Amino acid sequence: MPPTLASHPKHFHPSHCTFPLRKLARPTHPSFQPQLQPSLTCPSFPSFTSTNPHVSPAQLDWEKRVASIETLPGLVADLAAANLLEELLPKFGSPLTAQLSDLRSATVRAVCAVLAALIAHLGSGLAPLVPGVLPQLLKNHFVSVKAISNISSSTVLALMAAAPSQPAHDIIVAHCRDSHHQTRRGSVECLTQQLRSDATEPAGAAALQHALEKLGPLFGALKAVTADADAAVRTAAGKCFWALHAQRPNESGDFMAKLDPAQQKMLKRCQPK
Repeated sequence: MPPTLASHPKHFHPSHCTFPLRKLARPTHPSFQPQLQPSLTCPSFPSFTSTNPHVSPAQLDWEKRVASIETLPGLVADLAAANLLEELLPKFGSPLTAQLSDLRSATVRAVCAVLAALIAHLGSGLAPLVPGVLPQLLKNHFVSVKAISNISSSTVLALMAAAPSQPAHDIIVAHCRDSHHQTRRGSVECLTQQLRSDATEPAGAAALQHALEKLGPLFGALKAVTADADAAVRTAAGKCFWALHAQRPNESGDFMAKLDPAQQKMLKRCQPK
């Protein structure tokens, strides 16, 4: 029997992973129990009340934070049951980012594993959270620890495939101009994935719609990365261009004609056979 969100443990202590849970919801919400305020609460959250508010997050062992992160799917299930998911899901972006930026491979892997579980159970319903975690996941592309950079990269692609949105797409486009070539390459590869999405699937159709909604910024990013100093970024840009060309051949042809000869030559080398 496959696991469900509700099957995850819910013994979450707010201080374990520095989640600012007390700020995530209005204590006046009718689903909240007064005796559990000011913690984030709904009828099944009695364990969320802080039992040791004087513990500094910096003093907590990383294993406790990992264990606490792993309880997030259970929390999300309870939020969904209390009809609070749409309201509160975006607010988990900041605390999850704090863990992704910790740069301990165990905590980053734990967050990415939880995001994978949420993708499996929420699908496109996870979209409100994605813009909150994307920037740090993209930054993690240039971390020298492969255990961090690789899983961050694959998580970006998984999130954008399952839960695309215009805000998330705009973040990807913006990071094509990042100062780190690894992040630029990862962002371009993500755009290529979007442009190659299966339009017959709901998530794929949404990904394409968002990717093609604003061609100006997209072509602007492509112009920058086709002239990138890093060869791998340029190659990724070439693949991205032809993925876009397949969707918008006229606009892409006009764009290519305005590029420098060296950029045009590079794009021609990348053209699918």
